[in-house]
Amino acid sequence: ANTLMNGIHIIPPHDITAVSETASMPITISNTYSYPVQVYLSANTHAMEIVTRRKTLVKIPANSETQVTLPLRITTSIHTKATFVLEDNQHRVFAKEQSTLITSTLQISDKSGTIIIVFAFILGLLGLWRQFHRKKDPDE
Repeated sequence: ANTLMNGIHIIPPHDITAVSETASMPITISNTYSYPVQVYLSANTHAMEIVTRRKTLVKIPANSETQVTLPLRITTSIHTKATFVLEDNQHRVFAKEQSTLITSTLQISDKSGTIIIVFAFILGLLGLWRQFHRKKDPDE
């Protein structure tokens, strides 16, 4: 089975930098055979702080490439490695493991960031209102 699957391989993404709670990780799978194939892409992020879909069924046309976009969910700033392998329909690994580095520079969560921006906007409006409604000194 391994020699039969030598024409199918993973083209991993370059290193990924995420700056929010959600991100996408594009992975390309290449098929050099003259017939379409169906395989499972298995992904592991090696960290509980970054999670993605574990297995994805992928259909690759003949002599072609297919791009799979895996969603990432990130809870904190971290630097970790993601590994990918291909599996046949019985979930046996047949391709060489590929990997990429994921760096998360999550400063604040999306919700708290929105709250901070709204609060700053309200303070700005309050400051403008105060500026236009202040009592002027007689010597101004």
